[in-house]
Amino acid sequence: IGVICGIAGGNLKLGLIGFFAGVAFVWLIGLCLILPSSY
Repeated sequence: IGVICGIAGGNLKLGLIGFFAGVAFVWLIGLCLILPSSY
């Protein structure tokens, strides 16, 4: 989503930041879901 918004706005750097923020967000949620179930 961040990449699409960034490219649509003509700001590739903003798109990359949004992309990495989105990936990190999803990764953290996945980590929070995986860790409790591994115990």
